[in-house]
Amino acid sequence: MIALAAAVTVFASGEDGFNTYRIPALIRTSKGTLLAFAEARASQADAANNAIVTKISEDGGVTWGRMGVCQSPTKVLNGGSLNNPCVVENRSGRLIVHFQRYPKDSHEFDVAAGLEGPKVVKGYQTESRDGGVTWSVPQDITRQIKPPEAVTIASGPGIGIRLERGKHKNRLVMPYNYRVGNRWWVYCAYSDDEGRHWKRGLRVDQPDEMNANEVQVVELASGDVLLNARNQAKRKERVLAMSTDGGATFSPAAFDSRLIDPVCQGSIIRLGNGYLVFSNPVHATKRENGVVRFSWDEGRTWPISSSIELGSFQYSSLAAMPDNRVGVLYETVVNGNYQIRFQSMVIPLAPGQKF
Repeated sequence: MIALAAAVTVFASGEDGFNTYRIPALIRTSKGTLLAFAEARASQADAANNAIVTKISEDGGVTWGRMGVCQSPTKVLNGGSLNNPCVVENRSGRLIVHFQRYPKDSHEFDVAAGLEGPKVVKGYQTESRDGGVTWSVPQDITRQIKPPEAVTIASGPGIGIRLERGKHKNRLVMPYNYRVGNRWWVYCAYSDDEGRHWKRGLRVDQPDEMNANEVQVVELASGDVLLNARNQAKRKERVLAMSTDGGATFSPAAFDSRLIDPVCQGSIIRLGNGYLVFSNPVHATKRENGVVRFSWDEGRTWPISSSIELGSFQYSSLAAMPDNRVGVLYETVVNGNYQIRFQSMVIPLAPGQKF
């Protein structure tokens, strides 16, 4: 059995006047705090005048501070909806968040392709130098990270990574997907100058029966980058691809039959001891049965798992913590209303291993 701490509600429907909170992202900062993000929505719709909000925990997720606003629609081109927070910390401790702006009164299927125009989805970056308390004026990075033919783009949602080994050490890698017609594709944007400028990598090749969508990446011991994505198509399995050049290009995507998924976002991270940790709803048709799994062989097998929520479990975001623990920030639905909760657990040991 894996020891679980009690679940704590971080964002609750109706809090601070927002109807719904969705799309969690979680990072443990170099200051030692946990920083949680969510979309604060006027309704349960995906584009509902969303703001991106935050909360900070200084005690490992036991308690959380007052809500802060990372960015609001009024600060970005006077309206619209802000979506898909994806956060990374560079080596100087600067927090960088990528997100997108949907035009006012629009949704995913009534926006236009391209990089400019009143009906175009655009990409932005904001930064914090004080651990997520305050945030910079957002910078338009659309031309750096969006394919010109794309109708929609989405960062993550969740986290980006800073590479820790190999020739691309300290590179920042942000996972993305984009849509053209009824096809989704995944790729990464990457920065070799601490997040000041970004380059767009090549999209991942995929077969016709695959529609790779919301995506996360993790660095392996070799320095290779493993991509793990939702499949927006019939087959209810996660999509994997591998990069040997720091996220610029990837191998053709393949299904992983061990990772069942009901068409939902998931989270994957690497711990300091080399374990991989993965969270998602383990069900072929419903977003329920939330499970956190552990692998000590780079994701080839997942021998240890822990159930988080038997009922509703949707999007999630993982973070490594001190004291041999890992935390997960996740969505659940209670009486028709979304809540975002936090729970932590003790990391299990591989056979013969000691902390």
